[in-house]
Amino acid sequence: MFNNKKNPSIFDSGNSNSLFGKGTRIQGVITGDGDIRIDGNLIGDIEISGKLIVGESAIIKGQIKADRAEIYGRTVGKIHVKGILSIKGTGIVEGEILVGQLQVEQLAIFNGVCHMVLPGHLVDIKKDQVGQSDNRSAFSIAQ
Repeated sequence: MFNNKKNPSIFDSGNSNSLFGKGTRIQGVITGDGDIRIDGNLIGDIEISGKLIVGESAIIKGQIKADRAEIYGRTVGKIHVKGILSIKGTGIVEGEILVGQLQVEQLAIFNGVCHMVLPGHLVDIKKDQVGQSDNRSAFSIAQ
């Protein structure tokens, strides 16, 4: 009569997960492994090895670094995503982005500059730029 199967959510990936709910206000730096979903406001930076979900009610002002990201809310600042960055129809992104892949849905807003990096290319992780460097910068290979 009742279906006991649990419907997978967009936030169920098997990694350690963190949720910052609507109405939460954070100021500072968030780092970690695993996935994070933010539905509140953040003034500060995020650096995670996992998936970032920015909920519809979220506003993030700061630098974002993640393996993957889905933007349903608003972000202002630099975004560096190794894999796919998906800006959903309700999403607003303002700033510079450095991504492996970019998906922008209809009605989404993106105001800024986009640099796409192919796997295996050099990425200046200090400047978040693609290309050659003087010997003072640290580089990583885009995966």
